[in-house]
Formats: sequence, structure tokens, C-alpha cells
Amino acid sequence: MPEKNIDKTIVAVTLILAILGGLANALKDEENCEKPSGRRIVFKTIAGGVAGILFAFLVCYVFGENTYLVGFSAGGGAILGLEGIRRIANVFRKFIEFNFNSKR
Repeated sequence: MPEKNIDKTIVAVTLILAILGGLANALKDEENCEKPSGRRIVFKTIAGGVAGILFAFLVCYVFGENTYLVGFSAGGGAILGLEGIRRIANVFRKFIEFNFNSKR
């Protein structure tokens, strides 16, 4: 895999928007909960932030270093959270299964 140096501004934007998106998702989920928990908000924020970072670096790898596109995908990926990662994994799994089965 080729080595890719990413601009520090894009990394900073990615981290900020991923954490904010994860926090927004966690607060939205806690709004519907009967007993809000600060610990759960922190864990969901971290999980959403990691998901947003994964989405952003995937977009950065595929489409290049466009600050706006990478930032948008970081925030959107953080809001989608773990469910978004599951959906992307299912798409890749189906793609791999299709390619594997078609070569038989």
C-alpha cells in the first residue's frame, strides 16, 4: 500500500468534526433515554468520533485531500456511528462475495 502524507489541517478538521458529530449523536440518543448517563455520552462520543475518522480517511484515500469533502464525511460518519460502519462492512462483504462467486 502506498504511503500517503495527509495535510495537518485536514487531520485537525477531521478530528474536530468527528468528535462534534459523535457528541451530537450521543446527545440525540440520550434525549430519548429515561435515565441519562454521562458515562454513556462519553463512550458514544468516542465511538462516533472513531467512526467519523474512519469515514473521513476512507474518503480521503478514495477522493483525495479535499478539506470540505473530508470534513463533511467525518461529521456524517460520526453521526452514523457504528451503524454506518456496519453498513459499509456489509457493502464490502457483498462486493467480495460477488467477485468471489463470479470467478467460479
